[in-house]
Amino acid sequence: MRPALYALLTRAGVRILERLGGSGRRISKLPFGGGWTDTRDMPAPVGRTFRELYQARQNHG
Repeated sequence: MRPALYALLTRAGVRILERLGGSGRRISKLPFGGGWTDTRDMPAPVGRTFRELYQARQNHG
């Protein structure tokens, strides 16, 4: 219902996850992740969000 707010929060969330990745580009601790991140790592997001890629494609087509 609020695409601008969704876009803002998506960009902010991706940037936060990129920072949590650190130099190894792996996220080993997530806020509110509970015990899940005690035994698992996940790659930090890299690059642009889906919405940014879609917008760039729309502008070129």
